[in-house]
Amino acid sequence: MIIYYILFAILIVFAILDDNLTIKSKRQLLVLTGFILVLFAGLRSMNVDKDYNSYSRLFDLSPSPFKIIFDPINTLIKSKNEPTLTLIFSIIKSIFSKGFPIVIFIYALLSVTLKLKALKLMTNNIMLSILIYFSSIYILQDMTQIRAAVASGLFLLSIPQIINQNSKKFFLIIFLAICFHYSAIIFLPFYFFNTHKINKILFVFILVIPLTLALFKYNPFNFLTQFDFGIYTFKIKAYLIGQAWEKRPINIFNFSILFQIGICVFFVLFCEKLNNKFVVILTKINCFGVALFYIFSYSPVLAFRISDMLGIVQIILVPYLIYFIKPRALAEGVVILISFALFINQLVIHPILNPYELVFFK
Repeated sequence: MIIYYILFAILIVFAILDDNLTIKSKRQLLVLTGFILVLFAGLRSMNVDKDYNSYSRLFDLSPSPFKIIFDPINTLIKSKNEPTLTLIFSIIKSIFSKGFPIVIFIYALLSVTLKLKALKLMTNNIMLSILIYFSSIYILQDMTQIRAAVASGLFLLSIPQIINQNSKKFFLIIFLAICFHYSAIIFLPFYFFNTHKINKILFVFILVIPLTLALFKYNPFNFLTQFDFGIYTFKIKAYLIGQAWEKRPINIFNFSILFQIGICVFFVLFCEKLNNKFVVILTKINCFGVALFYIFSYSPVLAFRISDMLGIVQIILVPYLIYFIKPRALAEGVVILISFALFINQLVIHPILNPYELVFFK
């Protein structure tokens, strides 16, 4: 497991050095960091994460490109998977019958590149954001949940379009995100949110009410399964069947969600004091990530999946803390300490990954 700690340490060094670099050097450092993260996720072997084999089986079962071309609707319906997954798997399989590692590399390239591009648009603290990203979302999504990783990257990239009120670009990006992961449909309503002001009382209730419902074990699926939402009904039932089979418990006060609550409360109270055009909408998105976690806590897999998709905004929000803490060196130390806590939570307390191996040696 030492390789994960080495990479984490390298990113800490990059974050510390970033303040003292020229603009050109910062760009070069960002390219180098992206290169490392793409290779690390894209060249992992089948033994590193828990989802690799499941995706590999889907790759083996993927239809030929000819079926997609001549009968696209029926082919996609039968696959029950997102269109991009079916299409990418099919194309790569038709060229390389044993080409599943190429698929993993393509998804890593897309997910990392999209997130870094979004960070470049929304923050001046890119290396601190990458440190938080690596400690949480990268380990969870880019190294495991490859479809969600690309979808969340697209979502981050769509946020500047909310600020600019560019509806065409926003809905096009979110449509593409949905094609990578159907749960990305939850991103659509945020286009209509006020990006300038936040109703503090309302958003405190948005945090408190779902938590209260979760404590009383409210089950929203009793209501939702009465309706036909097409592919979403199938997905919901699949999650419920999986939950009934695994009987997986959920800790509604786990470290990750408690940390998100803390970040939400802080920024709900103080985000308007920060002269930043992104902070209000990011705070609102993060609050809804927490709220939906508790609303869907009856199904742990769905609760964590939705919460993590929206919680990606914390990779930008957390480094914004440096504007509230003085001096800057102390602020950066706080962000690094937070990243370490998130890293240990993902790697030690609730281990998501196995020891790292390169695909070439397996």
